[in-house]
Amino acid sequence: MKEHLTLTKKDRLILINQYKILKELTDNDIEERQYDKNIEILLRGYELEFEYLCEFDDNIFERKECEKVLAILNLYRVITNIVNQNDYDEVKEHSRFLFEGFDGNNETEYLRYAKFYLEDPEKFEELSNGRENDSFNSHSPMLNVYERMLDEWENIPTVKKYQLTKEEILRILDAGNNY
Repeated sequence: MKEHLTLTKKDRLILINQYKILKELTDNDIEERQYDKNIEILLRGYELEFEYLCEFDDNIFERKECEKVLAILNLYRVITNIVNQNDYDEVKEHSRFLFEGFDGNNETEYLRYAKFYLEDPEKFEELSNGRENDSFNSHSPMLNVYERMLDEWENIPTVKKYQLTKEEILRILDAGNNY
């Protein structure tokens, strides 16, 4: 049986002040409304809703899986930058050229971690540029596709990994289509 969360008046006061600070720091209307809702829950003492305030995942997304997602994003960054510098139309037309994301139903943690980076405007902006409303939910499993592409990229000598030719890029993207 799950233990119920209880908060003292002091706990509630601290959290109310935290949410007020967060509300002042954001310019996002949705976040502001959420902070207002959280403040009301705490002010009114809606104990049933306290759990809602503290929802977070008990699972740990392991380091090796995090590194895999970052390797995939980095691969797409390299490909995107090279293609943009060289205007490789054939590569742009390839079905695997754009990062599709991960399957929200079967690769949920991978999707969440990728979005953690993709939604940060200072990280991997070249992958999300012009795709602000993209959920990066591929609606089909992609991990095996990306792993095959990473394997192909690993076959390229380290000194050339960031200076790929059009043919090498196409070979990497084609690896994602091979089943």
